[in-house]
Amino acid sequence: MYENYSHLSSVFIKNFGVKAVMKTSVLLTWEVPEAYKSEIQLKILYNHQNVEVQGILKKKLITQLQPDTYYTFMLMSHGTGAGGLQQQVSIRTAPNLLSVKPTQYQHYVDEDRVAINLPEVPTEAHV
Repeated sequence: MYENYSHLSSVFIKNFGVKAVMKTSVLLTWEVPEAYKSEIQLKILYNHQNVEVQGILKKKLITQLQPDTYYTFMLMSHGTGAGGLQQQVSIRTAPNLLSVKPTQYQHYVDEDRVAINLPEVPTEAHV
């Protein structure tokens, strides 16, 4: 049996993706179809966690992640179960390359520039 769900796809968000990945956070983005004016409640599922967000915001910053770790984020409309409309994206957070903050080495007042010392990056780090 074939069922046409094309009317549902015009209601759901599209182009779920990643705008930025840092070592402990990720910025997720999506688009809301122009034809849909009402509020859309969305769920973002990842790592056994559930975050609710208003779809009209078109972005969500997920924080408190672990560095150098793979995550899969599932975006679904509020109330849909497995088999409902959903989108998924997978990322790997950036590794923790700097064990300490960079320090100022020298300040050139007359040239409006600053030289800094960067800490050593471990040779086994995935860059």
